[in-house]
Amino acid sequence: MAGCKKGVKMKIKVGVLYNSWKSLQELTKVDLPISVAFDISELIRQVLGNVLNVHKVRAELIKQHGTPVKEKVEKNGKTEEVETGSYTFDAVSQKSFNVELAKVTEKEIEIPIQPIKLSSIANEMTIKGVKLSLKPETLIPLDWLIVR
Repeated sequence: MAGCKKGVKMKIKVGVLYNSWKSLQELTKVDLPISVAFDISELIRQVLGNVLNVHKVRAELIKQHGTPVKEKVEKNGKTEEVETGSYTFDAVSQKSFNVELAKVTEKEIEIPIQPIKLSSIANEMTIKGVKLSLKPETLIPLDWLIVR
């Protein structure tokens, strides 16, 4: 993305946005220059629908392809099997799940983005006046957004 002009339209896979969501949320917790904070909030508004759609489809596919984990629970002197909310996958169901999920996450969309220069946030980030840094685990998913 180095060399991108301001406000360019970028083609990006929905899965990249989905995997970037946690990092974008982390950026909303820090004090940033007003223009950077505005650009991030605009980006979040633009990608939220896609992220929620992937989350919904993923949850449906887990139920469709997975096997619910059950545990035995004593209730009123009787033992009942209750679903825990977790699912397991055998090799075949895992492959089917991955193929179906890829149909959603591999779709490319075009979004207008405002690349964020690392130098514009590097010395400015604070929480309640305390300077902070970001971990690589936060920055790696945002390599499409943050430029040197």
